[in-house]
Amino acid sequence: MHQVQPHLEGVFLSKISLKYFKMNLKSYLKDSKKKIIRVIVKPNKQDYSIEYSKESDTFIISLKEPANKGKANKALLKLLKKETGLKPLIKKGKTSKEKLIVFS
Repeated sequence: MHQVQPHLEGVFLSKISLKYFKMNLKSYLKDSKKKIIRVIVKPNKQDYSIEYSKESDTFIISLKEPANKGKANKALLKLLKKETGLKPLIKKGKTSKEKLIVFS
């Protein structure tokens, strides 16, 4: 992945650059006029990180929390709410690593 850019083209977003993620995700949601994003969750990682794949139009989000008893889902929703100011909801994939997230 590349350095953080103003646009979400295959960039790696560490916890240091989550404000870029927040700004870009909001503009992504506004530009697409959809309130839905595709996410692949990677639980049990050493640190939080966020990547965006332009080719698959998917956000890849690494979380510290494990995938048991909904802990990773709760952490994902909390992170997305904190970073966007919008209320996220898992529309599809509650028990899968691949999810569709809807914002309201």
